[in-house]
Amino acid sequence: MPERVLTGAWPVTFPPGAAGQGRGYRVPFLEEQGIASPLLRQASQLLHEARARLGEGADYMEAIRLQEQDAGAEIRG
Repeated sequence: MPERVLTGAWPVTFPPGAAGQGRGYRVPFLEEQGIASPLLRQASQLLHEARARLGEGADYMEAIRLQEQDAGAEIRG
Protein backbone atom coordinates (compact mmCIF):
# COMPACT_ATOMS: atom_id res chain seq x y z
CA MET A 1 0.00 0.00 0.00
CA PRO A 2 2.71 2.61 0.78
CA GLU A 3 4.16 2.26 -2.72
CA ARG A 4 0.76 2.96 -4.25
CA VAL A 5 -0.10 5.87 -1.99
CA LEU A 6 3.29 7.55 -2.15
CA THR A 7 3.70 7.11 -5.91
CA GLY A 8 0.09 7.81 -6.84
CA ALA A 9 -0.23 4.46 -8.65
CA TRP A 10 -3.78 3.25 -8.08
CA PRO A 11 -4.29 -0.13 -9.75
CA VAL A 12 -7.57 -1.86 -9.01
CA THR A 13 -6.82 -4.70 -6.61
CA PHE A 14 -9.61 -5.36 -4.13
CA PRO A 15 -13.15 -3.92 -3.84
CA PRO A 16 -14.01 -2.21 -0.53
CA GLY A 17 -17.08 -4.41 -0.23
CA ALA A 18 -14.88 -7.48 0.01
CA ALA A 19 -12.38 -5.76 2.30
CA GLY A 20 -15.11 -4.54 4.62
CA GLN A 21 -16.97 -7.83 4.89
CA GLY A 22 -14.45 -9.37 7.25
CA ARG A 23 -14.15 -6.29 9.43
CA GLY A 24 -17.88 -5.78 9.71
CA TYR A 25 -18.43 -8.72 12.02
CA ARG A 26 -15.07 -8.62 13.81
CA VAL A 27 -15.59 -5.26 15.51
CA PRO A 28 -18.77 -6.30 17.38
CA PHE A 29 -17.21 -9.66 18.26
CA LEU A 30 -14.11 -8.03 19.75
CA GLU A 31 -16.22 -5.53 21.66
CA GLU A 32 -18.34 -8.38 23.07
CA GLN A 33 -15.10 -9.94 24.32
CA GLY A 34 -14.15 -6.68 26.03
CA ILE A 35 -11.34 -5.97 23.56
CA ALA A 36 -10.99 -2.38 22.39
CA SER A 37 -10.46 -2.22 18.65
CA PRO A 38 -10.40 1.47 17.69
CA LEU A 39 -8.18 1.02 14.62
CA LEU A 40 -10.23 -1.86 13.25
CA ARG A 41 -13.42 0.12 13.95
CA GLN A 42 -12.02 3.15 12.09
CA ALA A 43 -10.84 1.05 9.13
CA SER A 44 -14.24 -0.62 8.91
CA GLN A 45 -15.96 2.76 8.98
CA LEU A 46 -13.70 4.19 6.25
CA LEU A 47 -14.25 1.17 3.99
CA HIS A 48 -18.01 1.33 4.58
CA GLU A 49 -18.01 5.03 3.66
CA ALA A 50 -15.93 4.38 0.54
CA ARG A 51 -18.33 1.64 -0.54
CA ALA A 52 -21.30 3.96 0.02
CA ARG A 53 -19.72 6.86 -1.89
CA LEU A 54 -18.05 4.92 -4.72
CA GLY A 55 -20.10 1.77 -5.14
CA GLU A 56 -19.26 -1.89 -4.79
CA GLY A 57 -16.91 -2.00 -7.78
CA ALA A 58 -14.38 0.55 -6.49
CA ASP A 59 -11.00 -0.58 -5.22
CA TYR A 60 -10.25 -0.48 -1.48
CA MET A 61 -7.42 1.97 -2.18
CA GLU A 62 -10.05 4.50 -3.20
CA ALA A 63 -10.78 4.97 0.51
CA ILE A 64 -7.39 6.69 0.70
CA ARG A 65 -8.28 8.95 -2.21
CA LEU A 66 -11.49 9.91 -0.44
CA GLN A 67 -9.48 10.84 2.65
CA GLU A 68 -7.18 12.96 0.47
CA GLN A 69 -10.16 14.67 -1.15
CA ASP A 70 -11.81 15.36 2.20
CA ALA A 71 -8.55 16.77 3.60
CA GLY A 72 -7.81 18.78 0.46
CA ALA A 73 -4.30 17.33 0.30
CA GLU A 74 -2.48 14.49 -1.42
CA ILE A 75 -0.17 12.03 0.31
CA ARG A 76 2.95 11.71 -1.79
CA GLY A 77 6.59 10.89 -1.09
